[in-house]
This record gives sequence, C-alpha cells and structure tokens, in this order.
Amino acid sequence: MNTFIDNRISYRYLVLIFVVSFFVRSATFYFFGQYQERYWQADSMDYHLSATCMAHGTGMHRFDTQKPIFWRTPGYPFYLSLFYRIFGLDSPQFSANEPAQKVALWVQIFLSSFIPLLIFFLALMLTRLTSLSFIAAWIFVFHPGFILSSGFLLTEALAMLFFLGFLLCYYYALDWWFEFEYERSWSIVAIACAAFCLGIFTWMRPNGEFIALLSVIIVAMSRAAWSRKSMQIIVFLLCFFGVIGPWYIRNYQLTGHWFFCPMSGPYLMAFSAPKILRRLTNEKLEDCLKYIFMQAKAMTDEQEVINRALGSSCVICQELYCMDVALPWIKKYPFYFLSDWTMEVIKTTFDLYSYQLVSIAKNCYKWDPVEEILTQKLADCLYREKIPLLMRLVSWFEMVYMIFLWIGLLCGSVIFICYPWHKRMQLPTIFRLLNGLWVKLSLMIGGLLIMTGGFGYARLRMPAEPLLVILSLTFWFWVFKKQHFNSFEMKAD
Repeated sequence: MNTFIDNRISYRYLVLIFVVSFFVRSATFYFFGQYQERYWQADSMDYHLSATCMAHGTGMHRFDTQKPIFWRTPGYPFYLSLFYRIFGLDSPQFSANEPAQKVALWVQIFLSSFIPLLIFFLALMLTRLTSLSFIAAWIFVFHPGFILSSGFLLTEALAMLFFLGFLLCYYYALDWWFEFEYERSWSIVAIACAAFCLGIFTWMRPNGEFIALLSVIIVAMSRAAWSRKSMQIIVFLLCFFGVIGPWYIRNYQLTGHWFFCPMSGPYLMAFSAPKILRRLTNEKLEDCLKYIFMQAKAMTDEQEVINRALGSSCVICQELYCMDVALPWIKKYPFYFLSDWTMEVIKTTFDLYSYQLVSIAKNCYKWDPVEEILTQKLADCLYREKIPLLMRLVSWFEMVYMIFLWIGLLCGSVIFICYPWHKRMQLPTIFRLLNGLWVKLSLMIGGLLIMTGGFGYARLRMPAEPLLVILSLTFWFWVFKKQHFNSFEMKAD
C-alpha cells in the first residue's frame, strides 16, 4: 500500500497546532523566562563565549588569548553570533548583550514551535494513524521540557528540529522487518537527507557521532538485501562525514589528532572516574574530582614541556588528556563504571524536565552539580522544595504524564515485543506490524538513552522523547481504539 492508511489531514488543524505551540512558548518566555537569570543555564556561558569570538572575527579562537576552543562545537555559537553582529558587541560580558540574546531566543521560540508539527508527520509515517499523530503533536505543544528548552540559551531547541528531520528521512529509508508496505523509490535520497540533518545536529550536539554509529548498526540489521544495505550505509557515512568533516580537519591541523569534539574525555573524567575513586578511598566526591583534575593538569603540563623541547607547533588540547586520565580507572574497575553508568541512564530515563524550574527557584541553574540523586530530584519537584505553586503544578502535571507514558511503554513492550516473539510471530498481521514498529524504535531509543550515562538528567532524553511518546500511544490506542488497528487492510511485507 503506497499511501497512508488514514490520510484525512486538516491543514487548518496543523496551523492551529503551530499557533498554540508558539503562543504557549511565547507566553512562558514573556511572563517567566525572559530574564537573564532564567534563560542563562549551565552551558550558556560557553556558547556565549564562542559566539563573541565569532562576532569579533576570530572564529572558534578566543579573541583575548587567540587560543582555539575545542570543548564546544560551533553550531549554536554561530547562530548566536549572528545576533551579536546585528546588535553590535560592545562588551564580551554575558549581561551586556541582553537585547541580542532575547531576539535570538524569540527567533528560537518561533522555530521550535514547528517541533510538534514535525512530530505529527513522524508519528503519521510510522503508525499511519492520523488521530494518534495529532495526539502526539498536542502532547509536545504542552510538553514542559520542550517549552522550557525553547527559551533557554542552549542547543536543544534548534538541534531537535534537525534531529526530527533525521528521524523522518531515516525511518522512511529503513526497510524493517514486518513493516507497513510502501514504495521506497527515494530511499537513497532519503538516507542522504537523514545523514545531512544528523550532521547539522552534530554541529550543535556532538553526540550525533554516536547516533550515526547506532544508525548504521540498525540499517545493517534491517531486512533489505545486503547490496541495498551496503549502498545505504556508504551513502549515509559519506554524507554525514561530508557535513562534519571540515571540523575534523581543523582540529587535526591544530593538534595533530583526529577528533570532532573531545568532550567525552572531560565527561568521563568529571562524572565517572571520581565515583570509582570514591568507592576505593571513601573520600568526598569533590576531593576525588580535584585529584583526577590534578592528574589531567599534570599530564597536559608535561606534554607542553615536551612540545616546547621538540619545537612542535601543535596546540595542546587539554580535553584529550582527560580521556587518558579517565580510561585507566574505567578499564581497571569496569563493574564500578558500568554500575554508575547504569544509574545515570536510569536517572535520564525517569527524571522530570520540570526540575529545571526547581533549579531556577534554588538559584543553582548556572552550573551542574557533581552528583544528583533521582529520588531526591523527584521529591524536590513534587513536595520537598519550596517553589511557587505554578511550578509545583507543572511538576505534578509532568509526573502524571510520565506515569501514563511508562504504563504504555511497559505494557506495550510485553504485548508487542515479548508476546510476539514468544509465539514465534504466529500471530495476526497487526501484531507483526506493531512488533516491527516497536523493535525498530526501541533500538534507537535504547541507544539514545544509554549514551547519556555519564551524568543523567531529563534534558538529555529529548531526542528519544518523541519516539517514547509514539510507542506509548500505540499501546493506549490498542486498549481504547482497537478498531483503528483492526481496520487495517494490509499485509506484512
């Protein structure tokens, strides 16, 4: 079947979704988030620093010391620098550039208001159910995490536009097992577009490199012939690295090392290695972190001495040596590492986006703490921390949403993954179709969540959130609107 099963789309309804989405985000920003002390988040200063360098004409080099910046990629700073150039940059101080920042955020709010529409088309392509797709879109019109991110000076809002573009093109091209039949005559073009969108996403969110690897693995697991899969993988990798390749070349020319963003090293050094050391010494986590940082500094100082002695022109990238410090601890105590990593993945999975409101109320939003405990964060959101009533209501609203989301996901996993495989797929067509949908989305969701294990929090779950909602809704539709599924007139491929 070459068309959607239920394609009676009211385009006026889509316009309404966008208008309401923009209104909700605009109202939230105007009445709550427009103050610097609220849209300034933990990573905002880094993006501001990089943007001021670009506006000064030094690119991703500090304008004061001319030292290159490696720890941030230039995607979001480039966006912010456009507004700094328009408004003029009289001072590099964050607080001195409020007009440019606010206009950048208003444009960001407008663009991010399209996210519910992209989720509508993604859900429609995956499920062929217009009503389910509209519900998914409306969920993200009012989703606290997506509303808040649109008004923060952070990468997530803009990056999600490109990530959803990646998902749309990628799943169109993917020929999965037990799937809806439709013609994929443009699959190579679609996989190239998916790689392009993921490449742009990676310029803002460097974990796109790991998503690219995950995507290749999923393509290799698909049911298409190996000749077709090989072509898709080659095209995907060529297009992806064609987009991000210039930054590899820039970093190699400066340091003599091939890398895109070296933040995996500081990530492991700050959030994994100190916890291992704490288990071994029973010292405070802060003291363990200081000790690990001293090791990294000693290593970079030693390399600088060597470079000067050799007359090398290579720049020292301190973040690369963070990996050299963290890996020996991880290799020596892998079970400690895996245990801590798993706990952080669980925190990412079940954390509330509304905790960002608690952080603002506690005035601790400009930095990431060394460690956070999931149960304590939930308690702070729901009852323990003294926050305004509206923040409390938003937290409880999100908690109810999470309960329904995870009931749908857990029950759906049993019905659409475990049960069909237990019966060896000797089931009606619709079960096999839904099994294919659940498996291919679960692989992507699992990979997206697992890669957040260093320091888990809800904001890192955003790329997986649309897929989680779509799967959960298929279960609730199965429970309450089973006739939508039983009316499908199709066969599995």
